[in-house]
Amino acid sequence: MRYDSDVLIIDEVFDLDPEEFQSVIRSIKYSMRVGDTFFIMTPYTHETYYVEAIEEYDDHWIIIYNGGRRVPEKNVFPLFSVGSLISMLSYDHDFDLRTAGRKWIVIFDHCHEYASDEDELLVSFLWYVLKDLCVRGFISREE
Repeated sequence: MRYDSDVLIIDEVFDLDPEEFQSVIRSIKYSMRVGDTFFIMTPYTHETYYVEAIEEYDDHWIIIYNGGRRVPEKNVFPLFSVGSLISMLSYDHDFDLRTAGRKWIVIFDHCHEYASDEDELLVSFLWYVLKDLCVRGFISREE
């Protein structure tokens, strides 16, 4: 059980196969906020940025970053924090996060249980749980 970092890294996002990645994108309810960390998917760079501001332009959201640079929200992917992952997992669901020795335990909707590896980072574990629930169809925007 570890809590060394509270934000995903790009490599964790790209550890997903393309179908899993698309499932997460289609399933989650998340709105970017000032201060969020993200990377640009199109065109892809391996750099991370912080949201400095968000503007609406012609019914689309534009992310302002890096001293005034702009990118459409549809071209970015947030690097979720522990807090944002917990928020997404608990949105409209019963969600319980516990510790057990050197492991994390998640109980989702009283019937889906997940246990981390020993010393696994909490953010990595929650990302795995979110991905699995999205792929299995237990989290979706239509709920």
